[in-house]
Amino acid sequence: MSEQFPNIEQIKKHWESAARQSLDAAGLRPTARDPYLQSVIETAMARFLTPGQKLLDLGCGDGLSTLRFARITGQAVGVDYVADFIKAAREHAAAAGIENIHFETGNILDLEPIRQNFGAFDTITTIRCLINLPDWPHQAAALEQVALTLQPGGLYLASEGWLEGLEGLNLYRGQLQLPAIPVVGYNCFISRARFAAEAQKYFEIIDYVNLGLYLFLSRVVQPLFTRPEPPSHTHHLNEVAAEIVNRGIMAAAFDSCDYCGTYILRKRG
Repeated sequence: MSEQFPNIEQIKKHWESAARQSLDAAGLRPTARDPYLQSVIETAMARFLTPGQKLLDLGCGDGLSTLRFARITGQAVGVDYVADFIKAAREHAAAAGIENIHFETGNILDLEPIRQNFGAFDTITTIRCLINLPDWPHQAAALEQVALTLQPGGLYLASEGWLEGLEGLNLYRGQLQLPAIPVVGYNCFISRARFAAEAQKYFEIIDYVNLGLYLFLSRVVQPLFTRPEPPSHTHHLNEVAAEIVNRGIMAAAFDSCDYCGTYILRKRG
């Protein structure tokens, strides 16, 4: 594991720096460096969206996920604490010609301004948002803010970074003489057991979408296939893995190495 950033401000500075360019040095989006993984997460969430829902996408980054969701729901709000990401998201929305979508700067630890401006939401999504908080107490506080911002019976769709899955994936990698995947300093991965226990204070867990097969193929099989060349997030094997997962084939496979599957939570009435 790499050394973790000690506070919110240092994590925010990392993302402010990343937001200054739409693509990183490898030509990838800084908020979604594995485009196929991002696609399977969004596809998993999209199955639970319906027209007419009012959706809030927290930690929206450049807004491309929000736009995809808004095409289904018809209305959406994206929130991020980095002003340059919000600027980029608004530009993407304007270029796409999508109406009834708003992007606002905001803080997941204090969503009261969002509630005052937009009211409660039918659906809230987070993709790698809570893990950009420095520790579990902050993450638990964010979870409470999500609950406060949802209508009773509303859905919270959460794909974060799950500690048990990363440990399981690294166990496979170690057995095959591949180096462990570290947690980068601006992320704090969450125990699924701890998250589920805290979430059940506010929500009923109605489903969990396992993405372990994609992670096994892209993080274990691909580096074995490409060595001695380094693996790539845009490798064709990742594309094939995403197609398999999106079709729901072997949906329960490799649960032990699923570090970014999606919880489907319904707020208690």
